Parts: sequence; C-alpha cells; structure tokens
Amino acid sequence: MSTLINNKDPTIICLQEHWLLNYEASSIETTFPTQSAQVKCIDDSNPIPPSHRPRGYGGTATLWNKELDHCIERLADGSSRVNAILINSRPKPTILINTYMPTEGTHTEDTYEEILDEIHTLKEKYKEHSLIWAGDINADPKRAKSSNDKKLHLFISEENLKIFPILDDQPTFYHFNGKSTSSIDKFISDSSPAHPTTVDQRNPLNSSSHDAVS
Repeated sequence: MSTLINNKDPTIICLQEHWLLNYEASSIETTFPTQSAQVKCIDDSNPIPPSHRPRGYGGTATLWNKELDHCIERLADGSSRVNAILINSRPKPTILINTYMPTEGTHTEDTYEEILDEIHTLKEKYKEHSLIWAGDINADPKRAKSSNDKKLHLFISEENLKIFPILDDQPTFYHFNGKSTSSIDKFISDSSPAHPTTVDQRNPLNSSSHDAVS
C-alpha cells in the first residue's frame, strides 16, 4: 500500500491488492465514506458471480477526499493493475498512476513488460501533464538482482524518470519467511522529488507484509 499525505491527513490513498471482485467494489466507498474512489478488480472485463467466488486476489483502488471531487477525473486507461486519475493541479495537471506490478516467478495473466508498456502509453498520451507513478512496483532497481529489477531500471532510464528516495533507506516489504526485506513500494516521477518519502514502519494496526509509504 502506498499513501500520499497532505499535512497529517491522507488526501489521496493508493491501494494495491484489495482482493475484491467486481460485484464487491462498492464496499470500498462504504468502508471509507469520506472518500471518493476509482476501484479496479481482476474480473472487471469478465465479472465472476458471487456463486462462483474464488479466493480474492489482485485489484487496485485510488481514493481521495470528497472535497477534491471537483479537481479529480477518473481515467479509464489501463488494466486492473493500472489505476490512473487526472488531478487538475497547477501549474499543470498531474497524472497519478497507481500500480500493482506482477511478481517475478509467479504465474500471472500479465507480464512485467506488458504493465510497463501501459505506463509508457499513459506517459505518452498525457505528455503535457506531470507524472507521478506510485504503488507496489515488485522490483528494486537499486538492488538490480532479479529480472524485474533490471527491467524497471532500464525502463526508468529510457523514460527519464526519477525514483523518490526513501528516508534512511528503510525497507517497505517484509517477506513472510521472516528472513528478508526489500524496498519495492515506490513513488516515481518525471521530475526530481523535492523531499524523500517516509515509511510507516511496522505499524501494529497494519496486518499487511507491506508498510505504508507516504
């Protein structure tokens, strides 16, 4: 999970792996009544009926305070792993892309390259806008060990993007084996970040293996 913070209160929240199916998507705004949302589910293009419900997986959601409704536009671009909104910011509008990138070595209907292609397409389509890309990137270009690491490193270099540094290089993900950590939750932009991102390390209320990044 990645979170954009305005002062002390979350203004825009980016969620990955909410595990909801299409017919359950409305529960996001029920759970967060002060927020508007764009929710994408893995079965959006081919809804799974409640009678055939498998274990939930995947899905992305971007939430924002309802008071921002007048300056945020939902964008239909992208698959369920790519959730984009347009923010009417100044001096120019901003495209915020919230992604859940495929995990290396896990069978998935999407490849890492395919989702990077979606990011590229959005970047080109809205090239007159500022770009912020946030989410579970499932790679760490500073590590450059895995195939995903190398693909992300090359993509960032070719697209001239910048990764927001994380304060004190704190990990954002704790493997379920309890033996390894990594920094795979990122904010990436087409401009140099003004300040580092921070990690809400191991908050006792957080049951996820990912820490919130703000």
